[in-house]
Amino acid sequence: MPCDGAEILLIGAAEEPGEPPVTEWSTGPVRPLAGGAAGRRLAREERAAVRAARDEELAATVRAGIAVVPVRRWRAGPVDWLGTFLVVQWAGWILWGAADLGLWDGALLLLGGLMGATLVPRKLLWRVTADRTGLWLNGLRRPRHVPWDDLRSARREAFELQLRVRDGDHWDVSAPRWPWLQRRRGLIHPYDALAAELSAMIADPALRPTGESEVGERGRQLWPFAVLLALAWTALLVTRWLS
Repeated sequence: MPCDGAEILLIGAAEEPGEPPVTEWSTGPVRPLAGGAAGRRLAREERAAVRAARDEELAATVRAGIAVVPVRRWRAGPVDWLGTFLVVQWAGWILWGAADLGLWDGALLLLGGLMGATLVPRKLLWRVTADRTGLWLNGLRRPRHVPWDDLRSARREAFELQLRVRDGDHWDVSAPRWPWLQRRRGLIHPYDALAAELSAMIADPALRPTGESEVGERGRQLWPFAVLLALAWTALLVTRWLS
């Protein structure tokens, strides 16, 4: 183990036969890891390895259980409703907990509420529809179509379900999760299951649906719900400001 302040020279094998070995110098004096840092790093690596093994097991289980159907659909569920409820509770606490609403505070709350009105319908009513042509994702104005060839990956990152599309674009939704409870009870988060199913379909075209979805199966437009929420929030804000 190098001493504090030393420099390190790393020598690696040559990339091609007959070439000199690869050498790398440290850019400055090295410092030994603080006490316990190595143990914490190893623990993180072990947890990451456990998660990777669990994800691989889930993927194998899902792949074996997928039945090829004409059209497959997924939609928001209890975890999404719980997440929306928590957000609404937080917004209500801010609105009614404020001692005095001035013009500036009211404008900020109005702007935040209008932004939230576009997000809440998406969290409550999102839908993913898969058919032979790709995925249909409902949205505020109209469903969005993502061909299978443009879909790069489906994964769960922290609280989000992320679908990554060609050219760096993506689609995501978020919901609460409790990893310790899932491990203890042997539960599978809905986002993990959905990501595993979509990943299997991306990797193996034989698992994809064989039919073509109807317009009504691709999810409704969400802008009417957003308008209703925006009007309701504005009315509550005006009532609170005048009280």
